[in-house]
Amino acid sequence: MLPAAFVPELPDLPVVRLSGAPAGVEHLIWSRFQPSPAAAAFLSALGVSAPSAGE
Repeated sequence: MLPAAFVPELPDLPVVRLSGAPAGVEHLIWSRFQPSPAAAAFLSALGVSAPSAGE
C-alpha cells in the first residue's frame, strides 16, 4: 500500500482506492554520527543532509 502522493510517480501501477482504512505511523531511527548508506539515501530523498563523518 502506498500513500496517494506517490501514485502519480508510478503510472503503470494498478490502483485500488480504499476508504476507512486504518491510519499508520512510521518511526525511523538512525545513527546521527554515521548513517548507513540506506539511511543516507533516504535522508537525501527527503532533502535532509546527513552529517559527514567529521561532524
